[in-house]
Amino acid sequence: MCICAWNWQPDSQEPLLLIANRDEFYQRPATAAHFWPESPSLFAGQDLQAGGSWMGASLNGKIALVTNYRSMPMAAARRSRGDLIRDYLGTDSSAHQFVHQLRPQDYQGYNLLLLDDNGLHYHSNRGQTTVTTLEPGLYGLSNHLLDTPWPKVERLKRGLSENLAVGSDKALLALLRDPTQATAAALPSTGVPASMEQLLSSIFIHSDQYGTRNSSVLRLNQSGELRWLEQSYNQHGAGLLQQHQLQLPQRR
Repeated sequence: MCICAWNWQPDSQEPLLLIANRDEFYQRPATAAHFWPESPSLFAGQDLQAGGSWMGASLNGKIALVTNYRSMPMAAARRSRGDLIRDYLGTDSSAHQFVHQLRPQDYQGYNLLLLDDNGLHYHSNRGQTTVTTLEPGLYGLSNHLLDTPWPKVERLKRGLSENLAVGSDKALLALLRDPTQATAAALPSTGVPASMEQLLSSIFIHSDQYGTRNSSVLRLNQSGELRWLEQSYNQHGAGLLQQHQLQLPQRR
């Protein structure tokens, strides 16, 4: 993923509401979220070039999401960051156990959001590299550390907060289509050219070769029902809209 925001309220009837956009080159092959034939309990989109994923869930009750940490120049990496999602969802390890056995230096910069039976957790191989178990609240994440106040992160968090009382998935998808770019003075400095910083500063991105490929709305209720709404995009505009319902274990 490239930007996401979520409301985490573990003691409520809807412990997790998460909205996210994935940005990628249009020519990079990928599939929308589905059950993987080789891992029948894993439900996720798949990057067909590297074999991993950006966000997924497993029927044992786990959810995972990864964003890139943008910093130039990028060092060579032994493994794709998408492997993190596949590997976490494919094991019975808790979030803390999984992160403990990782070799963070094998990957380019990443942020991980991991749900397990014990709660919702954040980990990055940049900044403080421990696992943080999140308190209830509303959070945002893009291509820097958790809750870094980039304009588009603040805009997405604000929009999610305003929608909580309404509960409209249609409104959330519209929020994820927001093309508003930051002013030049508010742009972050991540090492890419200023024109690229400008392009990447909106919640929804579109250019000739690169842009938002998927918008997702995930709702997990206390009984373990996960509703997953996914809108696909290509260089010509909106593609397939799919809605899935998965039954995960009941939340404790």
